Amino acid sequence: MVKVLGIIFLLLLMTVSATACGSSGETSQATSSAPAAKTGTTAPATTTSKTTTTATSRTTTTTTGAETGSTGTANIGVAEKLPAKYPKDAFPVYEGSHILNVIWVENSYTVLAYSKSNYKDVIAFYENILKNAKVTAETKTDTSLTSFGTKDGYTYNIDVSSNNEYKGYQTSISIMLH
Repeated sequence: MVKVLGIIFLLLLMTVSATACGSSGETSQATSSAPAAKTGTTAPATTTSKTTTTATSRTTTTTTGAETGSTGTANIGVAEKLPAKYPKDAFPVYEGSHILNVIWVENSYTVLAYSKSNYKDVIAFYENILKNAKVTAETKTDTSLTSFGTKDGYTYNIDVSSNNEYKGYQTSISIMLH
């Protein structure tokens, strides 16, 4: 259920971003690694769609995957790569993390990653990264951090939380930049 909601959220975000970004003629792209199921009899399903809007000369490519299996039993799919222009210095992905999904439109990015490291270590890492940010809103619990604000010319939303969705991975990381 969490995976389905995550995929729906990412597709919605990509649709809104593509609509809001005007007509610069740049291409947006979303990629997702379809995790291979450890258990279950149904093979992973992958859907790809491509839409070209003539009025704005914009092409959007979406690839999503779904798998069977229960929480914590699925193996994670092939790692994605960050776009060349992604601001790695200002908003790095926690070292050793597996990047499951990347969506980018012009200078807007959404990254979904998973780490084998303990969520407390990953939260501390992002608190350090955001120490010079102008924080608009932040929520920290025993197992999560959600921070929204501005840094280095970007509006960001970073979510880090304890997660056992994929076998061997303890922490989920979501980074959205615009």
